[in-house]
Amino acid sequence: MLATKPEVVTTAQPPMPDLAPVALDLFCGAGGLSLGFERAGYRIGLGVEKDELACQTHRHNFGDHCYLGDIQGITDPEAFVREQNLERVDVIIGGLSSVKGKCAPMAIRIAD
Repeated sequence: MLATKPEVVTTAQPPMPDLAPVALDLFCGAGGLSLGFERAGYRIGLGVEKDELACQTHRHNFGDHCYLGDIQGITDPEAFVREQNLERVDVIIGGLSSVKGKCAPMAIRIAD
């Protein structure tokens, strides 16, 4: 007598929600800070960078999640988040260079 295998019935399951906290990385550059947060379990929802090459590199490293533009042009942060199709932002991170570089003028203005 041959044993028959029971029929397996599968039902479509709704996709699991992404429970990882979502980070918004300002002045993201190529994504060093994003990488650290990603390794810590965060999902990088979006990077914001005004340097085109840095933004392209961030996109390469983290998917098409980099807004190319000057942060000073963001006048309504909540509308900006919605426009970028982010369902939520759990943490806002940002890094500024402490050496003389593209971020130095912003760092000096913040320090004043």
